[in-house]
Amino acid sequence: MIILLAVLVFLFPPPQRIEYGSAAELKGVRTVFVYTGTDLKLREDLVAKISKKLPAVAIADKVEDAEVVVSLSNDSQKFLATISTGPGGTLYPNYGSEQFGNGLVVKRGSERGTIRLLMSWEGSKSSGGGPLKRLVSSKSIAAKFADAFIKAYLKANSQ
Repeated sequence: MIILLAVLVFLFPPPQRIEYGSAAELKGVRTVFVYTGTDLKLREDLVAKISKKLPAVAIADKVEDAEVVVSLSNDSQKFLATISTGPGGTLYPNYGSEQFGNGLVVKRGSERGTIRLLMSWEGSKSSGGGPLKRLVSSKSIAAKFADAFIKAYLKANSQ
């Protein structure tokens, strides 16, 4: 989350002030800027899902051309999931991984240097062998965040 707020400082001119809005302010939005830092694959996945489900929403190439910014960052960690015993009693580690995502949807506030936080999201995706198989999710972090944004957008625009 700290990385996302640092990105917002970069995207919007200082002094930085935050106002709190709601996803209802997505009503009538027609252009979004998708920001994922240097993770272009994450951006491509997010743009593809939003473009497919919201064809009337244009994806801007520059933040200045957008009404809202959809920002997502992710991180991952590897962990020891289980240990298997092989022939001759040899032990083999089985590793799992977990991805974490943090997303924000913001727009410019009423005054210069102010942003309105419309939506925040946190999610994860785990994978691993052994007892962790039940945690495996086929949806990527980008797809999960895109689904949350799309749901909020459709709700705001159906009223």
